Amino acid sequence: MTAPSTLSRRGALAAGGGLLASLAAAGLSPDRVRPEMRLDSTVPTGSWPGRKRDPRRTGYQPVPGPRTGASVRWRFLTPRDPTASPGVVATPEHVLAVRPSSTFALRPGDGSLAWETGHRERDLLGDGTNEFVQSGPQLAAGHALTAADISLYGLDTATGSGDWAYGTNSSFREVLAVGNTVFFGSLIGDADRLVALSAETGLPYWRTETVARPLAYAPDDGILVTARSPAGADNGVLQGRDARSGAVEWTTARLDLPLLDASAPAVGDGRVYVASGPVYAFDTGDGSKLWRAPYGTDAFRGPVTDGDRVYVTSEGGVAAFDAATGEERWTADVPVQGFATPAIAADRLYVPVDDGVTALVTADGSRAFRATFPGGRPSGLAVADGRLYVRNERGVFALEGER
Repeated sequence: MTAPSTLSRRGALAAGGGLLASLAAAGLSPDRVRPEMRLDSTVPTGSWPGRKRDPRRTGYQPVPGPRTGASVRWRFLTPRDPTASPGVVATPEHVLAVRPSSTFALRPGDGSLAWETGHRERDLLGDGTNEFVQSGPQLAAGHALTAADISLYGLDTATGSGDWAYGTNSSFREVLAVGNTVFFGSLIGDADRLVALSAETGLPYWRTETVARPLAYAPDDGILVTARSPAGADNGVLQGRDARSGAVEWTTARLDLPLLDASAPAVGDGRVYVASGPVYAFDTGDGSKLWRAPYGTDAFRGPVTDGDRVYVTSEGGVAAFDAATGEERWTADVPVQGFATPAIAADRLYVPVDDGVTALVTADGSRAFRATFPGGRPSGLAVADGRLYVRNERGVFALEGER
């Protein structure tokens, strides 16, 4: 790999501060240059721009991927290093992923490197240290969003150049992009805050003091689904917030769900599905509980849904539940491994296993095929433009097969 270009957090923050200072000097409000908030939850067909693909975090792609088998079209190898969620995202133009201290983009046709931007903090003397990537990338409004150390970066998707950075006072992982807006929570100043930023400029739309973290977006109700877990607690509550203001609209009772703020729920048909132990469905309009299904799920993968069924995983296998009633539809004995969330493309469910990916038929859980490759357990899956992309500690793999 060639040496990446470097984006200094201090330089990016200084540029952002300079913009705000210039606006103040001119007597202008940031509202004059910040784009209007657009909470568009649709995703271009064939793209996979973020964790679990869309702001509802369904993990569902209507365009088919490999159906009966898959082979590696190309691979882009990296040193053995840890990776971060969502691991890999893709459009017909770019495939993006992160390394411990950089964000990089590949060309979908052959996997060649298009650009790589390092994240590095410099002090006043110009000396620098690498910033550790916490999560990313995700794509919104022409920008690749990466959280590194205590800052959120907005990189130009086409070139990798740094357009803005938003600094906080602590590290954070969970970032949710909706239209041209990005939501995240972190310690800012002397308090925990939930923030809505412009993905184009890095300027805030609103900030509210809370320990809540963004999880998914319910477009029918305009609700930002968040989790609030008290410090040291093994459970917490879901909250529905007005996405345009951050105001709380509803709060659930305390849930028996560990790691709730990392559970990555899915939204579909006015319901939000949460899985971290049991599987729950709540009404996105008022937060009322619709159903509960006992199952030993893994919090860090979260459920995915195609509208008809909700799919959850554990180390012991995969289960599908009726999305409306919570009735169990099928189970599959597949030893799921790795941190990647399963991905759905049309009628296939791709799940991470120890040495690759297993594809299941969504209707009944039968096995369609298994693809193996070096590098161990996947940390990210994405289906874009008919290809299945896999990120693991050895690199990025593009798989193709009959569709």
